[in-house]
Amino acid sequence: MIGAGVVVLILLALVLYSSTASRNKSEDVVKSITAQDEMTNHAMPKDVMGMESKWKTFSGTAPLSVDKSTAAWTGSKSAIATWVDTGSIKFLSGTVLFENGKIKSAEAVADVNSITALTTGKGDGQDQLSQHLKSADFFDAAKFPTAKLIVLSATHEREEGGKHYYKFTGEMEIKGVKAPVEFSGYVQYMEDGAKLTAKLELDRTKWGVNFGSSKLKDAFIKDTFTLDVAVVATMAETMMMEKSN
Repeated sequence: MIGAGVVVLILLALVLYSSTASRNKSEDVVKSITAQDEMTNHAMPKDVMGMESKWKTFSGTAPLSVDKSTAAWTGSKSAIATWVDTGSIKFLSGTVLFENGKIKSAEAVADVNSITALTTGKGDGQDQLSQHLKSADFFDAAKFPTAKLIVLSATHEREEGGKHYYKFTGEMEIKGVKAPVEFSGYVQYMEDGAKLTAKLELDRTKWGVNFGSSKLKDAFIKDTFTLDVAVVATMAETMMMEKSN
């Protein structure tokens, strides 16, 4: 016959086991929920967390974040079909005007002295090309230290896959010369800003950059070059500006 003391010990063991099992199950549930939340937050587009709705109703001027904005150029030689040079140029400042979440106009100022060649058709000579591009043969950084892109009108064409597609018209100022430009691009709303991505095909001769041009007898460099821009206008910086005013 089992003694009373043994029965008590068995009951205590059962209670402890039940408590431990319950606690472990609760911890497992918490871990599972936490893991699901982390997976959901990781998979969920950041604009779903409210930032897109804020941008869609925003009216005002948003400053360009020069640290988050980029511009990459690509040029090539007409004399050598496989020759391609690539590089970058930095922004100094800029603004984007929104009306009810839609872009109305924009302006971006680039630092011509920051023109940098990253790759060349011959595989080296990046520093030499960088200096040549900043010389009077090309963009004459000493005399014209800035270039400016101005968007005068923006037509919202459609929204697809979280991207808002636009047709832009405006003007580009290079070497003190203004010439009209037209290009397409799209805007994505993110947690830290509205990002405009666009590709511009530019004929450098419109701005008097004629070195090695096809319009000259000694043509060996293509007149057109591409400029891939990704500019970010930040809501946080906009709110800070509004509070300071």
